[in-house]
Amino acid sequence: MAHIAIDARIINSSTGRYVERLVTYLQDVDTKNNYTILVRQKDETYWKPRNANFSVKVADFDNYSFNEQIGFHRFLKKLNADLVHFCMPQQPLGYKGKKVTTFHDLTLLKPYNSDKNWFVFHAKQKVGRYVFRRVANENNHIIAISQFTKQELQAFTPINDEKISVIYEASDVSAITPKHYKLPFKKYLLYVGQQSDYKNIKRLGDAHQLLLAKYPDLGLVLVGKKNASALANETYFNERGYKISSLPTLLKIIS
Repeated sequence: MAHIAIDARIINSSTGRYVERLVTYLQDVDTKNNYTILVRQKDETYWKPRNANFSVKVADFDNYSFNEQIGFHRFLKKLNADLVHFCMPQQPLGYKGKKVTTFHDLTLLKPYNSDKNWFVFHAKQKVGRYVFRRVANENNHIIAISQFTKQELQAFTPINDEKISVIYEASDVSAITPKHYKLPFKKYLLYVGQQSDYKNIKRLGDAHQLLLAKYPDLGLVLVGKKNASALANETYFNERGYKISSLPTLLKIIS
């Protein structure tokens, strides 16, 4: 019987859905090994185990911080798990226990996010490249969520095929009755997610406008929270005369 720790500090986030589903369904397939699910203080009651061999423990260390490198390292050594699964690349580099890391993508290493301070962002990006390379080479095994992520990671740093496994993310049947929106078009492009600057939503809107010359009835639907980034994109579209209609959680570009 092994003691396995799962770094779930991102559990209450969009990418954290991966972690939440992982630990939820692990309970259906493993009733022998003991699991410690590590979460931030604010998320101590966010996920509740239903099996006695699963427990939640607070590991309140910021991602990409000195405290993650020092405090979290000390925390993991004291925890003394047989295996730690880091569900994101951010982790204490000095930790020498057995470890597996999931790589979702390498997006953080590539585009510039103008929502952030230029100098700070690029400095962190350089550190991120170093961290990603160290993690990829020093972990006992790597999980990639797609063949593309695997190929991209292997192009970034040499990793033998035997050391990296592609494990696809599954989908759930929703128990929530979906809300129907009446759209003024039958054909449309759909984007779901955050609208941070590096997502390049402005260019998506520009491309849609070009497509209207050939497909005049084509719509563009952006689904997500109407936060500051989404409102900035909406302002950009308005300034260029793109016709849009807006709902609290839905932005539609019509023509």
